[in-house]
Amino acid sequence: MPKKDLTALALPAVQDIASSDEDQLFTQLGKLVQMNRLDPKSVSDFVPSAEPEYETLGLASDLKMFGKKYFDRVNAQAYNLVCGADAEDSAERKNLVTAFGLGKAEVTASLAVLLVAQLAMAPAIATIVAALTVKLFFSPAYDAMCEVWKGKLPG
Repeated sequence: MPKKDLTALALPAVQDIASSDEDQLFTQLGKLVQMNRLDPKSVSDFVPSAEPEYETLGLASDLKMFGKKYFDRVNAQAYNLVCGADAEDSAERKNLVTAFGLGKAEVTASLAVLLVAQLAMAPAIATIVAALTVKLFFSPAYDAMCEVWKGKLPG
Protein backbone atom coordinates (compact mmCIF):
# COMPACT_ATOMS: atom_id res chain seq x y z
CA MET A 1 0.00 0.00 0.00
CA PRO A 2 1.48 3.39 -0.96
CA LYS A 3 2.55 5.73 1.84
CA LYS A 4 -0.12 8.32 0.97
CA ASP A 5 -2.78 5.65 1.46
CA LEU A 6 -1.33 4.80 4.87
CA THR A 7 -1.31 8.46 5.85
CA ALA A 8 -4.97 8.69 4.83
CA LEU A 9 -5.68 5.68 7.07
CA ALA A 10 -3.83 7.31 9.98
CA LEU A 11 -5.57 10.68 9.69
CA PRO A 12 -8.93 9.67 11.26
CA ALA A 13 -7.10 8.16 14.25
CA VAL A 14 -5.10 11.36 14.65
CA GLN A 15 -8.25 13.48 14.45
CA ASP A 16 -9.92 11.30 17.12
CA ILE A 17 -7.18 12.12 19.63
CA ALA A 18 -6.43 15.71 18.56
CA SER A 19 -8.11 17.24 21.61
CA SER A 20 -6.48 14.86 24.09
CA ASP A 21 -4.08 16.36 26.59
CA GLU A 22 -0.65 14.92 27.42
CA ASP A 23 -1.90 12.94 30.42
CA GLN A 24 -4.66 11.34 28.38
CA LEU A 25 -2.20 10.47 25.61
CA PHE A 26 0.31 8.93 28.04
CA THR A 27 -2.49 6.88 29.64
CA GLN A 28 -3.73 5.78 26.21
CA LEU A 29 -0.17 4.87 25.17
CA GLY A 30 0.27 2.72 28.28
CA LYS A 31 -3.06 1.06 27.59
CA LEU A 32 -2.18 0.32 23.96
CA VAL A 33 1.25 -1.08 24.86
CA GLN A 34 -0.45 -3.40 27.36
CA MET A 35 -3.03 -4.37 24.73
CA ASN A 36 -0.18 -5.13 22.32
CA ARG A 37 1.35 -7.43 24.91
CA LEU A 38 -1.94 -9.30 25.41
CA ASP A 39 -3.28 -9.25 21.84
CA PRO A 40 -1.05 -7.70 19.13
CA LYS A 41 -3.89 -7.84 16.59
CA SER A 42 -5.87 -5.36 18.72
CA VAL A 43 -3.39 -2.57 17.89
CA SER A 44 -2.59 -3.56 14.32
CA ASP A 45 -4.70 -0.73 12.85
CA PHE A 46 -4.27 3.00 13.40
CA VAL A 47 -7.59 2.98 15.24
CA PRO A 48 -7.42 0.08 17.71
CA SER A 49 -10.08 -2.61 17.72
CA ALA A 50 -12.47 -2.86 20.67
CA GLU A 51 -10.56 -1.86 23.77
CA PRO A 52 -10.77 -3.74 27.06
CA GLU A 53 -11.69 -1.86 30.20
CA TYR A 54 -8.86 -0.26 32.17
CA GLU A 55 -9.41 -2.72 35.02
CA THR A 56 -8.15 -5.60 32.89
CA LEU A 57 -4.99 -3.70 32.00
CA GLY A 58 -4.24 -1.87 35.24
CA LEU A 59 -5.08 1.37 37.00
CA ALA A 60 -5.18 4.51 34.87
CA SER A 61 -2.35 6.07 36.92
CA ASP A 62 -0.18 3.00 36.34
CA LEU A 63 -0.98 3.02 32.63
CA LYS A 64 -0.04 6.70 32.44
CA MET A 65 3.31 6.03 34.13
CA PHE A 66 3.89 3.04 31.86
CA GLY A 67 3.03 5.17 28.81
CA LYS A 68 5.55 7.83 29.89
CA LYS A 69 8.27 5.23 30.35
CA TYR A 70 7.55 3.69 26.96
CA PHE A 71 7.59 7.13 25.31
CA ASP A 72 10.93 7.91 26.95
CA ARG A 73 12.36 4.67 25.51
CA VAL A 74 11.23 5.33 21.94
CA ASN A 75 11.69 9.11 21.98
CA ALA A 76 15.38 9.04 20.96
CA GLN A 77 14.70 6.50 18.20
CA ALA A 78 11.91 8.65 16.81
CA TYR A 79 14.10 11.76 17.03
CA ASN A 80 16.91 10.07 15.07
CA LEU A 81 14.44 8.93 12.46
CA VAL A 82 12.82 12.36 12.03
CA CYS A 83 15.70 14.74 12.64
CA GLY A 84 18.78 12.59 12.01
CA ALA A 85 21.06 12.64 9.01
CA ASP A 86 20.81 8.96 8.02
CA ALA A 87 20.61 8.78 4.22
CA GLU A 88 18.37 5.67 4.40
CA ASP A 89 15.56 7.70 5.95
CA SER A 90 15.91 10.81 3.78
CA ALA A 91 12.89 10.08 1.53
CA GLU A 92 10.61 9.52 4.51
CA ARG A 93 12.03 12.61 6.20
CA LYS A 94 11.29 14.64 3.06
CA ASN A 95 7.65 13.44 3.09
CA LEU A 96 7.37 14.51 6.72
CA VAL A 97 8.82 17.94 5.99
CA THR A 98 6.26 18.34 3.20
CA ALA A 99 3.46 17.55 5.67
CA PHE A 100 4.55 20.52 7.81
CA GLY A 101 2.93 22.80 5.26
CA LEU A 102 -0.38 20.97 5.65
CA GLY A 103 -0.92 21.22 9.43
CA LYS A 104 -0.54 19.34 12.69
CA ALA A 105 -2.94 16.52 11.84
CA GLU A 106 -1.09 15.73 8.61
CA VAL A 107 2.30 15.88 10.36
CA THR A 108 1.03 13.57 13.08
CA ALA A 109 -0.40 11.10 10.57
CA SER A 110 2.79 11.18 8.47
CA LEU A 111 4.92 10.65 11.56
CA ALA A 112 2.74 7.73 12.66
CA VAL A 113 3.23 6.08 9.27
CA LEU A 114 6.97 6.71 9.48
CA LEU A 115 7.14 5.10 12.94
CA VAL A 116 5.27 2.05 11.66
CA ALA A 117 7.43 1.73 8.55
CA GLN A 118 10.84 2.42 10.06
CA LEU A 119 10.57 1.33 13.70
CA ALA A 120 8.01 -1.46 13.24
CA MET A 121 5.69 0.09 15.81
CA ALA A 122 2.12 -1.16 15.96
CA PRO A 123 -0.05 1.40 14.11
CA ALA A 124 -2.26 2.29 17.10
CA ILE A 125 0.82 2.79 19.30
CA ALA A 126 2.60 4.80 16.59
CA THR A 127 -0.42 7.12 16.38
CA ILE A 128 -0.18 7.99 20.08
CA VAL A 129 3.63 8.34 19.98
CA ALA A 130 3.28 10.66 16.96
CA ALA A 131 0.55 12.68 18.68
CA LEU A 132 2.69 13.09 21.80
CA THR A 133 5.72 14.04 19.73
CA VAL A 134 3.81 16.69 17.82
CA LYS A 135 2.07 17.97 20.98
CA LEU A 136 5.35 18.21 22.91
CA PHE A 137 7.73 19.33 20.15
CA PHE A 138 5.73 20.68 17.19
CA SER A 139 6.90 23.95 15.77
CA PRO A 140 5.73 25.56 12.54
CA ALA A 141 9.19 25.01 11.13
CA TYR A 142 10.76 21.56 10.90
CA ASP A 143 14.27 22.68 11.88
CA ALA A 144 13.00 24.54 14.92
CA MET A 145 11.01 21.48 15.98
CA CYS A 146 14.14 19.31 15.84
CA GLU A 147 16.08 21.82 17.91
CA VAL A 148 13.39 21.98 20.60
CA TRP A 149 13.00 18.20 20.60
CA LYS A 150 16.76 17.59 20.89
CA GLY A 151 16.90 19.89 23.91
CA LYS A 152 14.22 17.82 25.66
CA LEU A 153 15.66 14.35 25.06
CA PRO A 154 16.41 12.51 28.29
CA GLY A 155 20.06 12.66 29.33
